[in-house]
Amino acid sequence: MAEQVYRDASRRRFADVDLVVHRDTLGRAEGVLRSLGYRLGQVDTLLAPPPKGPTEWRAAEASRAGFYERFEYELPFDAPRGAELLPVDLHWHVAPVSA
Repeated sequence: MAEQVYRDASRRRFADVDLVVHRDTLGRAEGVLRSLGYRLGQVDTLLAPPPKGPTEWRAAEASRAGFYERFEYELPFDAPRGAELLPVDLHWHVAPVSA
């Protein structure tokens, strides 16, 4: 994808995997990632104070997911702790690089 979007893979350094899915399959793709232990990323780092307990975590996660779905066209997922997996950005839209 970096070569297609940026025309030069060296312009886009990454430490994650970008997956592009159709918008209507987003829920299924998210379900697969969650079944592997992935969690929506950037929930605790972008909110102050961080959510406490499962109820606050679910509310914060829903808020972050709504923001990403509306403005970012992606959902960032953190890999399960201790697993040798990379974070995943789940995209349903890719915008061209602006000049």
